Amino acid sequence: IEKRKQEDEWKQVRQQEEHFERVK
Repeated sequence: IEKRKQEDEWKQVRQQEEHFERVK
């Protein structure tokens, strides 16, 4: 369960970084 939570958070961070790259 803990591992699954980390993966979900990691996915959110990845999406935020990709969105930031597009805006930039």
